[in-house]
Amino acid sequence: MEENKNTNLESNETSEEEALIKQLRDENAKLKASVSNASAEASKYKKSLKELQTAEQNKAQEEAEEKERMKEELAILRKEKTISEYTSQFLGIGYSEALAKEKAEALANGDIAKANAVEKTFLEETGKKATAEALKNMGKPPLNNAGGTLTKADILKEKDIVKRRKLIEDNIALFE
Repeated sequence: MEENKNTNLESNETSEEEALIKQLRDENAKLKASVSNASAEASKYKKSLKELQTAEQNKAQEEAEEKERMKEELAILRKEKTISEYTSQFLGIGYSEALAKEKAEALANGDIAKANAVEKTFLEETGKKATAEALKNMGKPPLNNAGGTLTKADILKEKDIVKRRKLIEDNIALFE
């Protein structure tokens, strides 16, 4: 009987040990599952954080590019405004539209040599126009007068009535 008791005791101890081992294995499996879940969740958060940082970095990059594009556009608009203002000023002085624009662009680009060349062209054209206008407005030299001034007698000697009337009108002071 003692053997039976020992066997029962051993079998009891063995079944308790087996139950304990089973319980430990179950707990171990639960802990492994929890660790696995925690690792997966940590990986998920890590990935999310990387994506968030990447999204923020991408957003910062896009903002920087947009800011740079706006700066370039602003510089272009300012230059166009400067050219427009210069062109308007030069047109007011008497430059032709082509010369005014050419000189304005040269000044806006800082090309002083070209601006001076355009101004030289303008001055030459203006000189030619002034000379042509002066010659046009001078009138014809008086007839039969070597001295250059007409006298009342010179005008009355003119045989053509139309020319004589014109000379009298132009020199009415001699007849008053």
